[in-house]
Amino acid sequence: MPVSEARSTSIVVLGRPKHSAMAQKLTVLISPTFRCNMKCAYCYVRDRNVGDMSLIDFETSFRWIVKYCKRIGARSVEIVWFGGEPLLFDRLTIVSALRLEERIFTDAGLTFVNRLQSNLTLI
Repeated sequence: MPVSEARSTSIVVLGRPKHSAMAQKLTVLISPTFRCNMKCAYCYVRDRNVGDMSLIDFETSFRWIVKYCKRIGARSVEIVWFGGEPLLFDRLTIVSALRLEERIFTDAGLTFVNRLQSNLTLI
């Protein structure tokens, strides 16, 4: 599956739909942090130290996603919060990012859903 990266350390777009039926929804992985509370031997991000996303990074990413959706004709976005462990990310910043996400995607006429991939040890 082709992969396109807007910011190599934080956002990955899965797939490049070629037909309008496939372009209805775009799935995007966003890693707000690569920090993790586990030390799994198989993990590919465990030794990465690239810092956390800022609100400016989120805004830039969301606006890039809107442009990409317009280019491919997608009407819906599925954001998968990934990491590291996304639950380690600063809660105030993530709440602000979610509000920003809602405003940017709604203003662009996109529907969206958020999903979380976590090791669940912090719940």
